[in-house]
Amino acid sequence: MPPLSTAVSAGDYVFLSGIPPVKNGQVIAPQDIALQAEYVLTKTDEVLAAFELSLKHLAYVQIYLQSMDDYETVNAVYERHMPQPYPARKVIITDFAVKGVRLEMNGIATGKTKECIFMP
Repeated sequence: MPPLSTAVSAGDYVFLSGIPPVKNGQVIAPQDIALQAEYVLTKTDEVLAAFELSLKHLAYVQIYLQSMDDYETVNAVYERHMPQPYPARKVIITDFAVKGVRLEMNGIATGKTKECIFMP
């Protein structure tokens, strides 16, 4: 295990490290980006629950994808899981050190009420 915490509470915020689709050292569904996205979002919700928070408390999210080809599928899964108002979000295309990992997500959550705007 690398020297890091999965999540850290600091003041009114919880900072989430990158959560990959890995369980007990095994990559979840290496060929199925939808199942990987489901796992990552469910795991993120579980981590936040340890702080008595949930996905609705996320203020900022970064999603790392191996391929932009997976964007629409991941976005559809994300939309089903993530309550509105949606957090601010950034998608980054990158390679992963672990073979079979196709996405990872990190974020910042807050227990305070969040106010959102959308500017097209």
